[in-house]
Amino acid sequence: DQRRVALRTTFLALLLRLGQFHIERGELPEAIGVFERLIAVEPSRESAYVFLMEAYAAIGQREAALAQYDRLVLALA
Repeated sequence: DQRRVALRTTFLALLLRLGQFHIERGELPEAIGVFERLIAVEPSRESAYVFLMEAYAAIGQREAALAQYDRLVLALA
């Protein structure tokens, strides 16, 4: 069980870093895909929503960014 938890923690951290890497390179559609995957696995990961909102806003998808905020509120409720 401890090994599984450690692997999951590492996986989630790597997904977050990969998404950040894509943002740094300006690869916003790729970043969006990574953060969506991260949220699917860990719906309460607030930082993933923040990066996702920023990525959507950066490509001019304001409504999609706002929708992520609503998803975050529900996930943390």
